[in-house]
Amino acid sequence: MASVDSNSESTLARQLLDFALGEKRISLGDLSSDEFDKLLRQTLNGVDLRELRGFVPLKDFLTWREEGVSHGRYNIGHLEPATDLVPRLVGYEEQPSLEIHVLQVMRGMYTLTRSFKRDESGEETDDIKVAETWRRTGYLNKAGFEIVVLRRPRNHSYGDENLATVAFTCEKVIHEDRFRVTEVVVERLPVELFRERYGAKYPEAATDLIWELRDACSRTHRQLLSQAESFGTRLEKLERLAGAIGF
Repeated sequence: MASVDSNSESTLARQLLDFALGEKRISLGDLSSDEFDKLLRQTLNGVDLRELRGFVPLKDFLTWREEGVSHGRYNIGHLEPATDLVPRLVGYEEQPSLEIHVLQVMRGMYTLTRSFKRDESGEETDDIKVAETWRRTGYLNKAGFEIVVLRRPRNHSYGDENLATVAFTCEKVIHEDRFRVTEVVVERLPVELFRERYGAKYPEAATDLIWELRDACSRTHRQLLSQAESFGTRLEKLERLAGAIGF
């Protein structure tokens, strides 16, 4: 068998072994466009969304009481949808509702827009550095965010058809320490547009998505095991009872 100098480059077999052992990782950015799209589509379609746990109504993503989002010293700590809010759907043909069930599959939220006011006087800016000079007389007036979700399918559609973004705008309720969601847009995110959507950061965004999907599957697996164990206990009791009775 031919030996390989330890100072020479690794053989292809050694490189493949390193990847298999997890000692090296593949950068999604090194894949061709077609390879990337195919991998992302196969990953999304490889999960049965009807069995996946963790979906909640869209309105739950737009409501929080304690934890919030901070912009410097400005915080959105209390958020709720406007009572008459109806989301706008893009790429989906169905009745829009805040009861649409979604599962967040990328960590955190992306801030799209923000604006600040001073003493509720009408003076506004979208520059946080200017707002900071107002000190306590300034406050966050409006902000727009985006999250990436999977929608729970209402039919037998695959995961790639249910990948979507949820963009929403919230505004401060005047003279009150709370915010209200005033606009929501749920837009389908086709796999072939993923790279364009996230530009140079698309490998990072896709990696985050895959990791979050793995975590969702892990949580589902634990819940199913727990349910199976509980059901098994009930089955054992029924089997003992069935074997102990007659007519």
